[in-house]
Amino acid sequence: MRGRGVVVGYKEALGALVAAAPPDSGVRSLVRPAAAGLVSEHAERSGLLRRRTTVAPQVTSSYVGGHPFQPDDAEWPQDVDGWPMHFVLQVAFADVPALPGFPREGMLQMFVRDDPMHGLTFDDTAGTRGLLCRWYDAAALAQPVEVTSTTSAFTSDDSPLADPQHPVELEFVAIPMLPLGWENLADDVAGAPEAFEALEELLEKHEDLVEGLEQAVEESGRWSGVHVGGWPSFVQSAPDVPAYAASQLLVGMSGGLFRWGDVGSAHLFGDPAAVAAGDLSQLWWEWASH
Repeated sequence: MRGRGVVVGYKEALGALVAAAPPDSGVRSLVRPAAAGLVSEHAERSGLLRRRTTVAPQVTSSYVGGHPFQPDDAEWPQDVDGWPMHFVLQVAFADVPALPGFPREGMLQMFVRDDPMHGLTFDDTAGTRGLLCRWYDAAALAQPVEVTSTTSAFTSDDSPLADPQHPVELEFVAIPMLPLGWENLADDVAGAPEAFEALEELLEKHEDLVEGLEQAVEESGRWSGVHVGGWPSFVQSAPDVPAYAASQLLVGMSGGLFRWGDVGSAHLFGDPAAVAAGDLSQLWWEWASH
């Protein structure tokens, strides 16, 4: 892939961090495969930390913002009160390097509620409100549609995107990831407590290597803040996993393309095998900011 060279510095920095861990610590077992979404080479800066695609993405490709792929007979997504929702992004899995258990084709789209909290709740409905996802299989994507990625889309002041009307195309490349967020899901920690304890000690001891990893991402200039698979990177306390749901991260979203509060992040979770079969019933999400 064209973007492969962009992540060389990141992979070297992550490799140095893992190599610094004692061989029997279990830290290496926490490395997960993921796919980083890089901003397409057909993009230019449009204001602070924003990107604008100069060549319109194909409507069946992967991108943030703009107008989603939508069959001609489909209606714009609405929330439970009948209000239109914000389109966040779509991931065409044919663009994504192979990840264990993830689809190899089809498209997943994400929409959120039009309000300052994007529909997020904090009671027993947390993670299940404000979110609507759509799945299209390869056959559906092959059908011609009239809309393009730059057709006007619904938006308002409460959009979670910095520039919702202009799509930013993504190119995905394979990367390894460690769980480096503020906290981690309780189920993940319970499955490997000694490894997570060793990782915490490693991060405290080698802050210089962590800074090197962050610098490698910043210097590339093309990291979109979107990644498929891998680990979540929570900026506050880790959420509780709904009783019915899976804890596998599907898509992580952070950085300058998004407006999740004040420099926040969002995560979409679910069972990727179920998604590939068109079953979206186990999807849930969270977002938080500093």
